[in-house]
Amino acid sequence: MIELSLLGGWRLTADGQPVALPEAGRRIVAYTAVVGPSTRQHLVGALWPEAPEAQAHACLRSALWRIKRCLQPLLITRGDWVVLDLKKVRLDLAELNALLLCPPDPPRPEPAYLTGGDLLPDWYDDWVLPKQEQLRQLCLHALDRLAAALLEEGDCAGALEMALGAVAMEPLRESAHRAVIEVHLREGNASEALRHYQSYRRLLWSELGLDPSPLLRRLLPVRTSSTSALS
Repeated sequence: MIELSLLGGWRLTADGQPVALPEAGRRIVAYTAVVGPSTRQHLVGALWPEAPEAQAHACLRSALWRIKRCLQPLLITRGDWVVLDLKKVRLDLAELNALLLCPPDPPRPEPAYLTGGDLLPDWYDDWVLPKQEQLRQLCLHALDRLAAALLEEGDCAGALEMALGAVAMEPLRESAHRAVIEVHLREGNASEALRHYQSYRRLLWSELGLDPSPLLRRLLPVRTSSTSALS
């Protein structure tokens, strides 16, 4: 069994044993895992943008040869195309994307599965940065949807777990804090709702100089004063 993990950092194993690839090999494998099947021209353009074309293609050929020597059933090369062999490789990113597109009902995913790790943290290649943000937003929206659905079903504990997962992932996200407050109010815990609101209000003011939206303020059972009045 070959397993490739990109969430929370790069990790490649075969039958539980780590597999070491050269840096260029890791970049090629990661690119095909994140972007999908790619032509050789796309790979050299993304991974060796500064190199002369002939040199870049030579680097690609060398890296593909080294990958094949390290782990044969990892990539499929057919003509001009390079593809990650998902029939033989278990990819955590593919599993997460499948969950985001078709969330199971039931069982629901654990929030840790949606917040367990950023895509290839500490990688700053131009091709990976938008993919990192795209996945992060998809996970946040999934947590928002799950929190709302569970609250609608009357599962306050589950809804709170999802909402707090989103808060941990993005502390300034108002929709996540709104979900937390809605859960507290549904359970009749007005004091906890107000305490959470005040904590979020102070954070938002200190970080951005902003007040929570009127939509959030209207949830509270008592009138709330402006954040700027806080000491």
